[in-house]
Amino acid sequence: MRSINLDQSNALSLLAALLLLGALAYELGQRRVDLSSASGESPTLPDYRATHIESISTDEHGHVIRQMTADTLDHYMHPIDHADLLHPRVIMLENDLPTWEIDALHGVSLDNNTHLILSEQVHGRRLTQDPKERMQIDTSLMHAYPDAQAVNTTVSVHIDSAQGITDAVGMDASLKSGWLNLHQNVRGNYVLQR
Repeated sequence: MRSINLDQSNALSLLAALLLLGALAYELGQRRVDLSSASGESPTLPDYRATHIESISTDEHGHVIRQMTADTLDHYMHPIDHADLLHPRVIMLENDLPTWEIDALHGVSLDNNTHLILSEQVHGRRLTQDPKERMQIDTSLMHAYPDAQAVNTTVSVHIDSAQGITDAVGMDASLKSGWLNLHQNVRGNYVLQR
């Protein structure tokens, strides 16, 4: 009977030691997470980083349809395949001529640069020599689809063109056809053509 009590006593001591070790491991893990979030470090490192990138995309006939540059590109496979961009700049071309340029402070590239989420000081400019076709779009967040030459946003947008100045909240635009749909709170002025 006495040996049974000793075995139970040893088992309880062992269980208490294991619980104590588990609590210490948990506490150390929490402190490591707290330190990384306090220092602003991301717990996930990129798969790779590239600096001073230049990318050129062509259509099936070999014509350049998009040029893109960025100061840095951090590529991640998880949770989805994407790249974080610093100072991205995209030039869209049609018939080998530049038509639009869009730049921003930050961006995320999805689907092999066919979908860009641009943020902070986003500027889109029509590249033209004709002053009547001049247009600039400024916003803080824009989804750009360079191959389709389409953009959209759900936030405030400021448009300065030869026809006038317009402010709105939300926009869809086909840069290729010139079609523009402003969603709400549209205000501005319009210059009549002579």
